[in-house]
Parts: sequence; structure tokens; C-alpha cells
Amino acid sequence: MANGPVIALDLGGSLAKMALYVPGDMNTRPAAVLVKAFQDYFVASLSFYSHIIEGYIFLFTAPISETIDVVLSFISDHHLPRSRCIPVLCCTGGGAHKFSRRLATRTRYDNVVTPHEIDMVVQGLSFMARHGFKQQLSTVSLTSDKEVILSPFSGVLPDLILAQIGTGISFVHVSHGVGKRVDGLALGGGTFMGLARIIAGRKLGFHEAMELAAVGVPANADILIGDICSFNSDYLGLNMTKLAAALGKCQGERDDAHIADAIASLLQILCFNIAHIAALNARLAHCEHVLFAGSFIGGYQLTQRYLSEALEWYFPSAIPMFVRHDGFLGVIGALSCDPNFADAFQSSMGDINFTDDKEMQEATEFVTWK
Repeated sequence: MANGPVIALDLGGSLAKMALYVPGDMNTRPAAVLVKAFQDYFVASLSFYSHIIEGYIFLFTAPISETIDVVLSFISDHHLPRSRCIPVLCCTGGGAHKFSRRLATRTRYDNVVTPHEIDMVVQGLSFMARHGFKQQLSTVSLTSDKEVILSPFSGVLPDLILAQIGTGISFVHVSHGVGKRVDGLALGGGTFMGLARIIAGRKLGFHEAMELAAVGVPANADILIGDICSFNSDYLGLNMTKLAAALGKCQGERDDAHIADAIASLLQILCFNIAHIAALNARLAHCEHVLFAGSFIGGYQLTQRYLSEALEWYFPSAIPMFVRHDGFLGVIGALSCDPNFADAFQSSMGDINFTDDKEMQEATEFVTWK
């Protein structure tokens, strides 16, 4: 295993995701100083101890449009390759190609490798499956009040459709641990943020937009079938409370209530479209499991609800699933390109197997480093 820190990057259209591996004992001063330095610069997320690679994996994000130079300068200033026998920087995502020249010249690494992001997402999913985290992967059911109920999944997934939702969306058929991109959609997180800012008439952050969506009522902004046909009608046997035209009632009002309703409608219709395309691909691939992942989900139950509700509508027998580290599968997979971890990650390949092995669960822990 590595005898010093290792970093991997996933540079998407909106976010830079970073995985920092620190071997062994976190109580050593160099390890503590390095992790603290990362936390001072970037947003920390759910980190964990990996018994497979005998160390801690810390996860961070930063807005890529504002901080790509900060990320590269940080890596260079801290000279992370200095303790490495084979100084390799593994970077995946579209930004790995967009910023390839800067990655090669500004990070002091002798070798920068840019593995395919789809392969890395699948590899990251396989790797996380081996840890046996409780609730790492969950299936979803909805109550009569549309409340999301997450149930831990344990078992083998030989085939599934993975909807990787970031700035844009890729649909991946994962079969026996191998992923193939089968479809895409240009209505993802980038669309949500762009239209949310237009609706609000000001610059919004992602979390603020999601908070507005959570208090908004889509039906106040949408035209429902009953608005057209009368709610007492049984026209075409349709449910009169179902959506006819998203945002159809909007008249351009800019008060807080109308903005929240419109952003809630926007989130809902994007999720409905994503789930529709996922359902079509699941039918074509004869898959009953559909896994929604990517930074756009971010653990928000409202997004999970809309995706699950729509998938149930378009493909009733399909099983919607969500993964706890939804935005970090690619960067975790990128660690697999590091020669120090090749054997550990190679043994993760094959069917996606989420174990409920108690011994493995006890050997793994989530950590918060302060």
C-alpha cells in the first residue's frame, strides 16, 4: 500500500471532487496537518476508513469554475507527490481533458493519467460495495404521503441501469461489473441551476435552490390536467391531478412564494424526464434495478422522491436505488489507477456485490476529522 498521501481528482462540468488517501494512523501530525489544510480550502464530505487499502479516504468538493486554479496550486504547494515511490496523479471526468495541460505543468506529478469517467464510476461503485457499509446502497419506497423510505440493500446486482446525474447525464448499463454508456440527456444539474437563476432573477447556489424547491408547491406553478378538463372530469381516464404542463401557470412574478413554486416545478419536471429516459433504457436492457447517482442528488430526499415517483409511473416493476456517496463514485474509482492500489481495486471487479458481512462492517467506519 501507499506509504504517503495519495490524491485523485474528478473534474466535472460544475464541481471538482477530490479524494485524499492518508495511510495508517491519523494521529500523526503530518496527516492531521494535511487534512486540516484540505478542509481550510475545500468543502469536506462523508469520509471513511478503508480496511481494503489500510487507510482513510477523505472526500472534498469545490466549484470548478471558480477554483480549478486553486485546486492545482494547492496540490503543487503541498507537493503531494514527494512521498510517493511512483508519483502518479489520477484524474477523471471531462475536466481531466479540458485542463490536461495545466494538470501536467502545475502539479509537479511526473505522470498524469486520465481514465474514462464511466469506468471510474463503475469501479468506485464496486469498491464501495466491498466495504459492507450499512445503507451504502438503498432501495426506495414511497408512503401514501409521498415520503421517501430508504431500505438498505444487500445482495448481488449482475445488471443495472446507472443514471449518473451531474451537470449533464449519462445512462450506463452495468453488466457483471462492466459499464457501457447507452444514452445521455442534456437536462441535468447544469440545466437546473441555469433555469433556477433565471427564475429567481439572481445568482443562486445549489443548496439555496434546493431549499427553495423544498418549500415550493409545484402545482401552484404547473397546469394540471384538471385545470384543462375540470377536476370533476374522467376525460380519457386520466388522473386530473397529474401534470399537463410544467410551469404553465407562471406569469413571471418574482416574489419569494412564486419563485419557490417555480423552482420546485423545475426540479420535478427535470427528475421526471431523467426517470423517463432511465426507465426506457432499463426496459431495453431488461434490468429491474435503476441506480440514480451523481452530485445532483446530494442526498436530497425531494430529488429522490421525484425520481422514484416518476420511475414507478413509467416502469412500475423497476426498483429505484440510491447510493450514499452519490457524487463521489468517480473520484473513488480514480484511486484505482494508482499503482499502490491496483490489486485492491482489481479484486473489486465483477458483479456489484453489496455484502451484509458483519465482520466487514465492523472493520469499516465513517469518520469526521476536526
